[in-house]
Amino acid sequence: MSGEGRYATPRVVGGVTEECGRRAEAVMNAAMGSIAARPRRVVDRARQLLADRGKRVTGAQVLVLGVAYKPGVADVRESPALEIMTELAGLGVDVTYADPHVPTVRLGETALQSSDQVESQEWDLVIVHTVHPGQDPSWLGGQNAVLDTTYRLGPELRCARL
Repeated sequence: MSGEGRYATPRVVGGVTEECGRRAEAVMNAAMGSIAARPRRVVDRARQLLADRGKRVTGAQVLVLGVAYKPGVADVRESPALEIMTELAGLGVDVTYADPHVPTVRLGETALQSSDQVESQEWDLVIVHTVHPGQDPSWLGGQNAVLDTTYRLGPELRCARL
């Protein structure tokens, strides 16, 4: 140990200490577990928001806005939106999605087409998953309920969060 005063700092030569490695692994495992559990948390929050409005989950009209893995791309590989949509559909929700970069997606054996007339419809719930550059989300302010999973929308839209 080296250091002056009452605090001592371990001296490490050529790498990290064993303890530091264990702690880093624990943090990484916790982060990965949280990421894996997020789609379930989104579905649970969606159910809660529908219930709060007196809407049954079965037959609810839910729009998932943006299904790409990240903004500005058409890549849906490992996109949590697909798991969210699959779970909602399994609960009897009428799921629609809109993504200008992703014209079709497959949920198991079902192929869905991106809807381009979403702004003029009234949805029981809109789940904002991916906001692409140049998209204007202002129309969301007129929707019944909006769940912003991106934390990028302003307070004027009165969005719920996880």
